[in-house]
Amino acid sequence: MSSLNFFKNIKPITNFTDACDIANYVDAPESCYILLTDIKGSTKAIEAGRYKDVNMVGAACIAACVNTCRADLPFVFGGDGATILIPHEYYDEIALQMAAVRKLSEEYYGLGLRIGMMPMSDIYQRGYSFKLCKYQYSTGAAIYMYGGEGPNAADNIIKNGEYLLDDNEVSTHPNLTGLSCRWQPIKSAGGVVMTLLVQARNQDRNQDRQNEIYRKINDFITNDCKQVSNPIANDAGLKYTWPGFEGFRMAKIVWKQTDPLRAMIAQAFETFVFRIFNRFDITMKGFNACQYKKDMQENSDYRKFDGLLRMVLDCRNEEAQAIEEYLKGLHADGQIYYGIHRSKATLLTCFVESVQPDKHVHFVDGDDGGYALAAKQLKSQISASL
Repeated sequence: MSSLNFFKNIKPITNFTDACDIANYVDAPESCYILLTDIKGSTKAIEAGRYKDVNMVGAACIAACVNTCRADLPFVFGGDGATILIPHEYYDEIALQMAAVRKLSEEYYGLGLRIGMMPMSDIYQRGYSFKLCKYQYSTGAAIYMYGGEGPNAADNIIKNGEYLLDDNEVSTHPNLTGLSCRWQPIKSAGGVVMTLLVQARNQDRNQDRQNEIYRKINDFITNDCKQVSNPIANDAGLKYTWPGFEGFRMAKIVWKQTDPLRAMIAQAFETFVFRIFNRFDITMKGFNACQYKKDMQENSDYRKFDGLLRMVLDCRNEEAQAIEEYLKGLHADGQIYYGIHRSKATLLTCFVESVQPDKHVHFVDGDDGGYALAAKQLKSQISASL
């Protein structure tokens, strides 16, 4: 069976709590590759206020891969990069696309991009497991979760210099069709957007014990913190932005327009129409802006696993404090490492293959650095324990 068929045929779960149970995961195909990308010096870029640029490059890696394979792929957006499973038969095409994304990142954003492609068979030969779980939204759209030691092991191996793609010159422009960043930062309804990363400690490689820790954390947030919510569920905060300089640049990056001003005018018209359709609840040719926003809120990746538990949560200050104290206690007890970043808003980067409910997914990160700055704290805790 090809990897694409394997991914397609994974039986999905529909309750996020079930993602904490390793019994709902299957072994990733040995024939596929693990593509891992991350932005060099992303922390400095974020500290300089360039978090939107960082998110866009991370999402561009996903868009280029999905557009190349013309099929759903297991991917996880990490804010300053992504982890994607690639069928072996697409290796050469994806390598070319990633080289093109790297060139774009350097030329348009001034950001270096590290890219590695590691055979899954090598992960298994080194004694690590790499598990997959498909989480399906009510719209029919789906994202994938990763489990086992393999995701974190692959990250460390590639960042240590193995399996890196050569920095070759390319003339190809990456296929970024569907990639967009048209929404204003979404202000928190509760006052705090908390971005958190949690890694269960792997002292005895007991997967059941680790997943029980993740389940406890998810249950605490879900059951004990009643006002915690999806950070883009704040309908009043979802506002289309008018295309300015960013629209001009996006026209050149995504649509390869030789006349980006013309593309900007088209974007401005689209924004105007969307706002009118949304305000008056108009449906035309099957498209309804109000329903699209509801689907978009559902299809957001604000909770996920990729060897780490990743969450972006909208909450009140009291709940943010309770979550932090709870994680602090688990860390003191030797059960987890964690990283937290607080901000006032959420950033949204979108990949829209079409406006059909199951054909768009929306990447969520905390404003002002989100995942990248939470990862800085997590890495500091890991280093302190060595």
